Order: sequence, then structure tokens, then C-alpha cells
Amino acid sequence: MGKTDKLIRMTDVKGFTLKNITIQSKDSTVLIDDGRNILFEQVHFQIPGGKVKIKTQGDLAKEPQFVRCLMKEY
Repeated sequence: MGKTDKLIRMTDVKGFTLKNITIQSKDSTVLIDDGRNILFEQVHFQIPGGKVKIKTQGDLAKEPQFVRCLMKEY
């Protein structure tokens, strides 16, 4: 299990997959700056509120895909 204070920050990412991992964080925000083709597959998030918040910025930014992910309150 990975533990972190900040969930995920991505800048200028094209084609990224995070698969089969558990992440425990004090933060529930995924920040994507000009990122696209991002996939979270079978990722178990343990985060405040039990829900991932997505923030995108930049002209190229697109929402990530979540496939068979589990979100639980931490």
C-alpha cells in the first residue's frame, strides 16, 4: 500500500496507467494539468470522504478513466 499526504498531481502527461494498487492519502484530489489518456484500473483509494475529486486545467487536459476502482473513506 502506498501512503501519501497529496493524492496525485500530473503535469503534461500523455498515456499513463496506474493498475492494481492501494493508495491511502490525506488528500482526495487528483490534479491533472494538460494530461490525457490517463487510466486508473483496479485502484483502491482510501481517502477523506471516500470519493476522488478530479481537477483538470490546461487546453489538453481530459478526465481520467476509472475501471473497477474502489473508493473508501479514510
